[in-house]
Amino acid sequence: MQLLYERILVEPLSETGKSEGIQTKQQQLPRGLVKEVGEGRLQTTGECLPLKVQVGDIILYDRMKARPHFGMELIIENDVYGIEQKA
Repeated sequence: MQLLYERILVEPLSETGKSEGIQTKQQQLPRGLVKEVGEGRLQTTGECLPLKVQVGDIILYDRMKARPHFGMELIIENDVYGIEQKA
């Protein structure tokens, strides 16, 4: 599957059925392994800027904005809070 633009396919990382991540006052930020990324963010000039997130990175993301996709989650780059570990 080829993802379009700034979309990212994430495999949630969990331990014994509970999601791992960082606890904030508002919510738990889950960790996930990036499995696939789109080509980049489309600019008004027609150019695509490459994403900072790459396949194999472990990220913290907003689960409330994620869409389930066959056991994984589909997000856009704006929903990534940070890269915990680079590939």
